Amino acid sequence: MEPQFETKQIPVTTVMSDAQTAKPSLPFVEPTFNASEECCICGGRFIFCMCFPFMCGQCQTIEAYESGVVLRMGKRLQRDALPGGMHFVVPCVDNLVKIDIRETMYDLPRQNVVTREGLSIIVDGVLYYKVFDANRALFDVSNLKGCIGQMALTKVRETIATRTYEQIQLERTTIAESLRVALDNECERWGIDVTRLLLTEVNLSPAMQLAKQAESEAKLRAVAGMAEAEGLAGRSLIAANNNAKTEMIAAENAARIKIIEAEAAARAKVVEAEGEQKSATGFKNAAEIMSQASGTLQLRFLQTLNVIGSNKASTIMVPYDASNLSSMVSSMRANERANEGRPLLDQVQ
Repeated sequence: MEPQFETKQIPVTTVMSDAQTAKPSLPFVEPTFNASEECCICGGRFIFCMCFPFMCGQCQTIEAYESGVVLRMGKRLQRDALPGGMHFVVPCVDNLVKIDIRETMYDLPRQNVVTREGLSIIVDGVLYYKVFDANRALFDVSNLKGCIGQMALTKVRETIATRTYEQIQLERTTIAESLRVALDNECERWGIDVTRLLLTEVNLSPAMQLAKQAESEAKLRAVAGMAEAEGLAGRSLIAANNNAKTEMIAAENAARIKIIEAEAAARAKVVEAEGEQKSATGFKNAAEIMSQASGTLQLRFLQTLNVIGSNKASTIMVPYDASNLSSMVSSMRANERANEGRPLLDQVQ
């Protein structure tokens, strides 16, 4: 009946052979049995032959995603693991152990890891692995999943401890790949192929987050204080420069105004002097003209009296030529001498 299942064994055997060619299996040692064990085997065969109709239930099925290892009297019976299909085992002698060869996910527990600069961070991840050699996975390790998990946690701690928090955030994919390669090399002797490793969470611990937040706030306050101080200094400098420029402009304007006023005063004095000079020249020319005609001065005097007479002022100033005053005084003195002997009434007349 065994040839009926050879068609089912071909694909699985091919897959297993590919994996085994990539990674060598354990050397097979032909088992030896002592006399008592041989007697048990012969007895089992005899019982099998005698009770064959009642032992059809000893046919065991291995699923396509599983590999089987037959243990006869506690010893490995075959070199390679059994592929998926139906297999017969000797009752009371053989024990069929099934091992899942599908890719399995292992959730790495969250753990606190200290980085190179002394920061405490929380690391969480996921690990994917598969069994490529069922014999190694069965005989070389106990509690396969626990061993893989502890190995992964140890590798994560060792790798994170050599990097800073910023490097971990920037190189998360590279770190995960290096961890996968290291775990794959360590787990190869157990018949395990580590396919993927993902770091799902790399964050600071709550205490470190509070410390980082306080540090960031302190830095922000310091930067804000420095910016404010620089702004005040800049504004003070700008105000001082503006005041200095304003004072310089005011001084320049005042100097220009003084220069313009001095120039205007000098020009006014020059114009005044020129006017006085022209006026004096005009008076001189008029005096020369008037001195040539004797009646001209008298006409001018009468014209002045006419202008003064049209004025309504109570006090009238009459100009008089003082050049004739000396002759009038001399004539009055002569009259006084002449009238010294005459009576007062005659003098009045």
